Amino acid sequence: MISVDGYAVKTSQEAAQFITSSSPSPVRLQMAREDQVYSVMVQREEFTTLLRNNGLRMLANGALVGADATDAEIKHFLSMTSAVENAKDLSTAFPGHYPANKELYYPGFEVFTWDAGTQVVVAGIEDGPASRAGIRWGDRIIAVNGIDPRKKTVVELESLLSSPKRTSMTLIINRGDLQKTFTIELAQGADILRDNHWQVVNGKLVPLWVPEKYRSCFE
Repeated sequence: MISVDGYAVKTSQEAAQFITSSSPSPVRLQMAREDQVYSVMVQREEFTTLLRNNGLRMLANGALVGADATDAEIKHFLSMTSAVENAKDLSTAFPGHYPANKELYYPGFEVFTWDAGTQVVVAGIEDGPASRAGIRWGDRIIAVNGIDPRKKTVVELESLLSSPKRTSMTLIINRGDLQKTFTIELAQGADILRDNHWQVVNGKLVPLWVPEKYRSCFE
């Protein structure tokens, strides 16, 4: 981005400041892509409208939840958020949301574990098999194909939640007072990566649309 309504911007903070407005007026953006400069006129929309169009709503603390989330689900979400923030021994399986080996098949989320491994919870979740089936951030994992995931190491959890070949997986989760069962077809990490518009460059996640000459900006 070069300018917003004629005002030159040098940082993302400046861009955010000029893009936002208290009125739904259009804004002209001057952009550069692969050394070509172009301008577009974009109509602003109220933030609540954007959230609603994407099936989301914002809680009082600024967190985003599904527009259809029940009071019980929101209570569970807030409880899990507080527990993660205060966990003393938090570990992560599939950090960054993806397995290190992108050829593996997995559900499409990372996992937080804490309290000596007795808490195993769905963490960052991508657009993939699990999210499409209805699994959400904060769901406590009770069983994976009938196996209790508690008190397992990160390596053991990643092995339990992935496969070298295409297969299905049955997950039992707790969400507040509800217990739900999901059977999903695992997808290859590389496919989920691409579907979410990411690529791996020198071990780093980089947006798929970034031209090669700008990839260093994300390292």
